[in-house]
Amino acid sequence: MDRSRFLVHGVSLHSAYNPQAQAERFITSQLSHPPRTVLLVGTGFGYLAQACLQCFPGVRVLCIPATPDLPRDGYAATEVQAANQDLAGFLHSRLHPQDLIGMQVLYWKPGCRILAARQPDYLQLLQHIIRQLQMELVTIGSLGRRHLRNSVRNAVQSQDQQLYLPQLPPVLAAPGPSLDLLLPELVRYRSRYCLVAVSSALIPLLQADLVPDLIITADAGHYAGILLSPLVRGHAAGVPVLAYPHAMIPTGVANPRYFFGDSRTLEAAFFPQALTADTPAAGTVTAAAVTVLHTLGSSRLLCAGLDLRSQGVRTHCANHNAIIHQLSSTDRLRPLESTSFLRADSGSAALQTYRDWFRQLVALDASRICGARGSSDVLPASGIAEYLADPGTTVPRIQLNSRKISRSAVRRTLQGFDQRIAEYVRSCGEAGRMAGGPDLDLLIHTSLPQLTACAAERGGIDAAAAAWNTVYQRLMEYLDA
Repeated sequence: MDRSRFLVHGVSLHSAYNPQAQAERFITSQLSHPPRTVLLVGTGFGYLAQACLQCFPGVRVLCIPATPDLPRDGYAATEVQAANQDLAGFLHSRLHPQDLIGMQVLYWKPGCRILAARQPDYLQLLQHIIRQLQMELVTIGSLGRRHLRNSVRNAVQSQDQQLYLPQLPPVLAAPGPSLDLLLPELVRYRSRYCLVAVSSALIPLLQADLVPDLIITADAGHYAGILLSPLVRGHAAGVPVLAYPHAMIPTGVANPRYFFGDSRTLEAAFFPQALTADTPAAGTVTAAAVTVLHTLGSSRLLCAGLDLRSQGVRTHCANHNAIIHQLSSTDRLRPLESTSFLRADSGSAALQTYRDWFRQLVALDASRICGARGSSDVLPASGIAEYLADPGTTVPRIQLNSRKISRSAVRRTLQGFDQRIAEYVRSCGEAGRMAGGPDLDLLIHTSLPQLTACAAERGGIDAAAAAWNTVYQRLMEYLDA
């Protein structure tokens, strides 16, 4: 038996005697029940992938080979990372957050040793990407009903309109602590750039008499009412708002509104003509804003106030709602300085995930994004005047479009969801258990807690179906009103 035929970089990827049997033993020892999706990390010559398909017919298999130059003959009926494709590009193109439900990640130790030798932080990067998807899944589960309600409300209030933004270099304002220091320079050069503000930076900008040309919002909860409160009071009148379909736009906001979203999400079905952008799973509106501006044609973008870190005890710019919230939780024994220090010093997994997303963006193409000096240490630094004078900063003609959506069209979309869910519930009843499938994703949006609590029992699907019926009836009543 030739023991060297499976040697790769000095590591034996498979047994030289019976690699098929070895792969089957590994798969059966790791998986006790059929998963929806399996992500195999560090695969070799295809034995693991084929063993997975033989043990669990119909399962979706994604493979990350130990090296890009391995033969691909054994990867039939699987999705394998291309030789010229980076890890983030492969996973984001293949996995949506809902795909994590029922997904198992299996690490083949010999292959993982090779991956770690090629790139020491490879496995850490993989875990960060999966954590990004998990964060969005948690958001979907906790706010799914609100997402649906907001999407229906936004759809029926849409109008036929069109807008061209100023053809000037774009500057994106985020609410980091450094935004305070950058405000004087932003005021000085205001006539020379197109100011795009995420909703959380709107109040500090308006207090400095900086009226943005575009506001981008994604918050589906009550914080949107605080962040967009100046619009309710009539400030920044006429400034367009670009929002996720599920974003909450407070009552009283008369600003023209446009929508963008990921076509893979449930809410996108209500907005067939909306701008489509492959928005990230990082969960931050700033990351979504960067993606949208690049989708609209910006070749280069300057971010001001995108710190991705705390400065001293500060996590946000002055007068941001986060600071006001901290003030409300202080007392004589816990003054603001004390609570701020504890919060800033502790850090957060969410902040690290955001940093990782922007770090990956820079790694893909550092020329497309930069940060104002004094902001993030993740982005390439540039002065505002330097950015505006750079001949490489091309200026796109950004056009936004919106189409009026009738109540009858929204009603038909909801009825289509209801029919698909009814068919899914019926098929689960016939099978006697919950079965994986694309329609499960629709229920995840409305009732994730019930599904995960009783994932393998009939009670789980009944609870989810009841939750959907409640939401469906209320939305239909709103449309009939």
